[in-house]
Amino acid sequence: MTIYKENARSIINSFLWEEIKESGVLDENDYRPDNFTKTLIPIIPAQEIPEFNNLLPDQTYIIYDYEINDYMDKWWICEEYMTYSIVGTKFGKVMEIIELMVDLFRRKDLSGKDLQSFNTNQDKIKFYSACLDSVTSPTPSEFEGGRIIGVVQITYKYSREVNSNGRFI
Repeated sequence: MTIYKENARSIINSFLWEEIKESGVLDENDYRPDNFTKTLIPIIPAQEIPEFNNLLPDQTYIIYDYEINDYMDKWWICEEYMTYSIVGTKFGKVMEIIELMVDLFRRKDLSGKDLQSFNTNQDKIKFYSACLDSVTSPTPSEFEGGRIIGVVQITYKYSREVNSNGRFI
């Protein structure tokens, strides 16, 4: 049976969180709300913004969104892009995360190799490349009350193991 919950996006987001923690840019202990036993991971889909703001109102976090590019004739190669919006109250902290992401994803094939090395599901998902598409400097947000937002967009290519009908395994 195919497990759809683990996908390229979840692997990239886990990789990014590990790199952020290892670099010391963010401290995971700052992401454990009162009376919680688990740390929240500050890389969230847009739907979780209100909860995150309520539980950890002063912490920097990252919102992600993605799109899948057309497969055309090469249906065995998946190409997607992800847009990360880094939200915070301190310009310097948002810039640190942006600089880390630029360093992680600017190297195309080598960035893909790093993702593949991190990937615990290498028999099902294989990364080929990840590259930086664009970066937007932090600017004040119109909606999030005193917060600033910087944007990083990456494109990545990968394949998934498929069965004889070309469906994901």
